[in-house]
Amino acid sequence: MIWFIIAVLLGLATVALAWMALSRKNPAEPEYESEDEDSGYRGYNNARSRNGELRKEYGKALTEAKDSRRFGWMVLVGGGLVTLLLLSFSSVYTQSVGQGVIVTRIGGAVIKADNTPGLGLKAPWDTAHKWDLFTRDIALAGTPDKAEFDDGEITAAQIATSVKSGEDSGAQVWYDLDATYNIDNADLKALYSEYRDQDRFTRQVVYPAVQKAARSVPSEYTTTEFRGAGSVEAGDKIADAVNAALKSHGVEITVATVKDVNFTKEVEASLSVVEEKQQQEEAAKADAAAKQVQNLQLIENAKAEAEANKTLSDSLTPELLRLRQIEAYKKGTVFVVPEGSTPMVNTAR
Repeated sequence: MIWFIIAVLLGLATVALAWMALSRKNPAEPEYESEDEDSGYRGYNNARSRNGELRKEYGKALTEAKDSRRFGWMVLVGGGLVTLLLLSFSSVYTQSVGQGVIVTRIGGAVIKADNTPGLGLKAPWDTAHKWDLFTRDIALAGTPDKAEFDDGEITAAQIATSVKSGEDSGAQVWYDLDATYNIDNADLKALYSEYRDQDRFTRQVVYPAVQKAARSVPSEYTTTEFRGAGSVEAGDKIADAVNAALKSHGVEITVATVKDVNFTKEVEASLSVVEEKQQQEEAAKADAAAKQVQNLQLIENAKAEAEANKTLSDSLTPELLRLRQIEAYKKGTVFVVPEGSTPMVNTAR
């Protein structure tokens, strides 16, 4: 719209200036004195001199009139081209991937919504409003008085709520929440008609829904659960709650991460004791598991050794032993037979 206004003003200025210059007419030729030579030498020379001045002034005025009209045409052509260029510029809009454009007419009527990347066309007097649709960030990690909304992105205070504390509830907790969302499935015409501005939509719809889910979900967890593995599940539940609440608006939370969980000093002290005990229990479990693995390995080794001994014992038959003895004897091995023992080879006939 701003370029259209500039183009209109430039066009009006061009037409006015060109009309002033083009409307300048040639001056009327002056009436010259008679240069009668019979008037005498003095009269003749005076007439010629005065006529010369008149011709000089007339020529100058005539040149100025021609230059003025020439300038008028230059202004008209040059200003017209610039005006057309501005009108063309005001008739084109661009958008990148992840952006949407809502085109409105004077008075606010929505003409169309377009989320196709590239160039788009509109009437010069229409206005293109850009909305960012993909990967809008939510960072709830600031101080209580900090809340900023920029092209759909949210930077605001950390979440203050409560979790379960044993059988009781109400243990105070403060934590940060990082999330990303998109609105690429949204009806942009409907959103613009109702909210007019993406930051207003973010402030009035997205942010309250995120806050509500982020404050209610932690009440399902104890302090140790929310500080530990439960924080991952809590982030998923927050995302699910927001998606359910804002599905009709086309909003989808893609990631929600719970970070930097903090409790009161008293709860933190109790958690330190619990966490230390849990660490000791985990260490004991790990030691027991390692010992069990070691014992199982010893049992397996003993079984393997017994199996090997059995296999070797089963393979040593009397015939094999006699054969090995004979082979050793042939190699020159000397066998000592104790008195009273049966000799290895009986040579009696």
